[in-house]
Amino acid sequence: MTFFHRIPGCGGHYTASKGDISSPLNIADGKYKHNLMCDYVIRMPINTRVRLEFKKFELEESASCKFDKLEIFEGTWNDADEGLIGRYCGTQMPPVITSQSNVVSIKFTTDWSASEEGFQLTYKLSELFVNHYERIKIFKAIYYCPISRASILNLMKISLNINF
Repeated sequence: MTFFHRIPGCGGHYTASKGDISSPLNIADGKYKHNLMCDYVIRMPINTRVRLEFKKFELEESASCKFDKLEIFEGTWNDADEGLIGRYCGTQMPPVITSQSNVVSIKFTTDWSASEEGFQLTYKLSELFVNHYERIKIFKAIYYCPISRASILNLMKISLNINF
């Protein structure tokens, strides 16, 4: 049976529009501790997304990230791996990740053997991405419309008939 430690800096809830998260390190050797399970939850306002960008990444290398690993989940994580965006270990920097929702969970677990320098990432609020849509302003509100410029006039005529 593995016992996990909870130490300061190991997990937490983040609601600021931007910030930094890093693995807790030993002061003596600058490496992360053994037997950690750190849960970080980033929660942004509804109708936004979370963007993660790694600045440093060095975990124990293993096939299928069996030992030390960083897992990123869409929403909150559970033991069934539902919503798993990615599982990372070794020294290859994970890609920039933009969530599909306003909540991202990060689970950092380590085993009893080797430890490395850990990870450091920045997160920030990301506005919803609208692909191939034109942005127009009607009645001081912003609408996203999948139409050509020639059809904007028709849209405005239609929107005038909408009761608010």
